[in-house]
Amino acid sequence: MSNVVNVTTESMPVNGTTSELLISEYIEGSSNNKALEIANFTGNNINLSGYALKKATNGSGAFSSVLNLSGTLNDGQVYVVANSNANAAILSIANITNASVLTFNGNDAIGLFKNDILIDIIGNANSSDVFAQNITLQRKTSVTTPNSIYAESEWDVFGQDTFSNLGNYFINGGIIPDIIAPTAPTNLSTTDIAENSLKLTWVASLDDTGVSSYDLFQDGILIGNTTVTNFIVNGLQLGNSYNFTAIAKDLANNISNSSNIANATTVDVTAPSIPSNILISNIKQTSLDIAWSSATDNAVSYTHLTLPTIYSV
Repeated sequence: MSNVVNVTTESMPVNGTTSELLISEYIEGSSNNKALEIANFTGNNINLSGYALKKATNGSGAFSSVLNLSGTLNDGQVYVVANSNANAAILSIANITNASVLTFNGNDAIGLFKNDILIDIIGNANSSDVFAQNITLQRKTSVTTPNSIYAESEWDVFGQDTFSNLGNYFINGGIIPDIIAPTAPTNLSTTDIAENSLKLTWVASLDDTGVSSYDLFQDGILIGNTTVTNFIVNGLQLGNSYNFTAIAKDLANNISNSSNIANATTVDVTAPSIPSNILISNIKQTSLDIAWSSATDNAVSYTHLTLPTIYSV
């Protein structure tokens, strides 16, 4: 029979959900390299006809530039709006281009409105302070609710003209499957070898989320499970040779490769009992007989013996 190969199939990450559409990326790059990304992870396809992007220039407090959106944004998809004169890398991803709202300079607040109600924003509409110039902002995947008050803590900052994630967004709803198996247990060895038992020890496996347990195998057959790095094997036969291996598992039941093989042969470590009932008989001038009750042993049975000429005069 060939060796056993453990295979764990990979599953795609499961998206979390958001309560509404939200702005997921903001690009304020060189020249006209400017873009916004809107993400839909609501669990429903959204008709964009009630949504608009609006710009408040230089902290004026008034959203004077308006881009009304249209079409349908399917669940799990993003909608990219780019400046009409952005470079080809941005324009190739854009769903729509615009020259008014998408001309911003790091201190122009951009709001996402639904039925004329502000639901999400980048920047402060009432402040002319620069908040995001010559950088790319990407919404943290842990954010699941739009925010009508700009919070820097919700955004990751990247260098100027970073477009690598534009058009590709993911919401982490706290459900990311663990598909990484633990490392194999190492240095599996046998100690405390006796007639019917021994102890297995090994070096702990490593895992990205933590090892939950170890399975132990004797000659390829599962004999036990433990959460620590040692295991007592019982029920062995004296004088037999055995092969042992171990694997590690994590909470997602990802299984490691097998450890090294540890071989052991059980040995006799128990001394015989003390002979008893010693009797002396057949006493002669130069000899006598000595007899005793048999000693017992787990491996050898000792019988009645007569020892001639063990005492002479």
